[in-house]
Amino acid sequence: MTRAPRGRVDIDTAGGGPSGPPGAVGGYRRALARVTAGLGLPFGYTVTVWASGALAVHAFGAPGPLEIGAFVAGAVSAYLLLGVVEYTEIEPVQALRTRRVVLFNAVPVIAASLVALVDRVVDGGALGFFLSASVATAGYVLILAGLWAWDDARVPGRTDGPR
Repeated sequence: MTRAPRGRVDIDTAGGGPSGPPGAVGGYRRALARVTAGLGLPFGYTVTVWASGALAVHAFGAPGPLEIGAFVAGAVSAYLLLGVVEYTEIEPVQALRTRRVVLFNAVPVIAASLVALVDRVVDGGALGFFLSASVATAGYVLILAGLWAWDDARVPGRTDGPR
C-alpha cells in the first residue's frame, strides 16, 4: 500500500494503488479507504450531536419548539465562536486530509460524557438544550484539535498543519 506522510491515509492510493493488490480486492480496498477517510470527521460529529440530543432529552424531557431552536442555536454558536477564534490564523488553511489517528478516535464518547454533566449544572428548558449542543460541538472540535496537535507533536519536523 502506498502511504502518505506518516500518520495519514492517502485516499488516492490506500488499499492498493498502482502496485497494490490487483482486481476487485484492490479496488474495493481503495474504495473502502476513501469512504472511511472521507467520513471520519463528519461521522464522529454526527454521533456526538445525536448523543448530546439524546442525553438532553433524557435529562430534560421532550423538547418543544423553543428547546429545539435553543439546541440548534447552541451548536451553531459554539461552531461560530470557534471559527472566529480560529479566523485569526495567519496562514491559509489547506484542504483537510484525514489522518489514521482520527479513524480510531473516541472523541464522540468523551464529548457526550461532557454533555452528560450539563444536567448537573442546569435544570432544563431552553438553556439546558442550548448548553448541551454547545458543549457537544465545542467538546468535539476542541478535543479533536488536541488529538491532531498531539499527532503533530509526536512526528518530529511536521510543520504542514492540520491536513
